[in-house]
Amino acid sequence: MLATARCARHPYSWRFRLLVAATGIFWAGSLGVTVAVNIPLNETLASFQLTSATAAQTAAARTHFSTTWNTWHDVRTVASIVALALLAGACLARDTDSGVIVPK
Repeated sequence: MLATARCARHPYSWRFRLLVAATGIFWAGSLGVTVAVNIPLNETLASFQLTSATAAQTAAARTHFSTTWNTWHDVRTVASIVALALLAGACLARDTDSGVIVPK
């Protein structure tokens, strides 16, 4: 985010655009998934009464948890990799404007 803010004075440069995209994808795909899915899932798991549950209930809870967790973990992983790739692209991008003529 700091790099994005630093490049904000050149909003038409490729570097700025790549940093904005990386920031948005990271916030939505990694942090957003953690807050919206993983934390509630952890709270549900913590409230599961293991001592009074039957083996079938435990197996069903485990299947639900692991299926949901793994699906959203894959989303977080892909989002983080894409954000990292965009960040690397921003680091390698030339610090020039995109060629768009903007009135000053």
